[in-house]
Amino acid sequence: MHKIDEQLTAACDFLSIKAHFVLFNTVIILVFEDPDGASPSQKHFIQRPQGLSLEQLQRTHAVYSAVIHDRISAAEGARQLKAIMNHRETYGVYVKILFAFLAGFAICPMGFSGSFVDSLVAGASSAFLMIVQLLRGGDVLFTGIFEYAGYSIFCFCENCTHLAIFSHTQDRCGDICIIRC
Repeated sequence: MHKIDEQLTAACDFLSIKAHFVLFNTVIILVFEDPDGASPSQKHFIQRPQGLSLEQLQRTHAVYSAVIHDRISAAEGARQLKAIMNHRETYGVYVKILFAFLAGFAICPMGFSGSFVDSLVAGASSAFLMIVQLLRGGDVLFTGIFEYAGYSIFCFCENCTHLAIFSHTQDRCGDICIIRC
């Protein structure tokens, strides 16, 4: 979470707000307490789909900085954050799938010394995973289970292919599965 809880705590200290935070993978639970104890605490849930958006990150940091340094009010900052959260995504579906393919294609030879064919398979697998993630939307449980199952299947297929090609160098499939996965 990139120390987001520390940033939230520092912002609350700066603004003299008493608050507590619980962070999960895609959910932040905020509990604001009344310093006098006159009114009950307020609980807020912030849920965002999993993913990385550097544009939203940069815009959110700009709003955070502006509120902390009193360039805008907290109410204006909240309005700007809602606008950032409701902003349409920059890239379309096909561009995301293309980026996923290119990422898998590029990582394979650079990170794992894979061949051109390995790169094509890695790119296709990465694009397939992106398609499933886009089809399932915000269903984090399904996506997580699919990622682990897909990884296991791809690893098994890769190991079996490796065994078929290099069977004279390895005696047992279990050794390769443990070492390579």
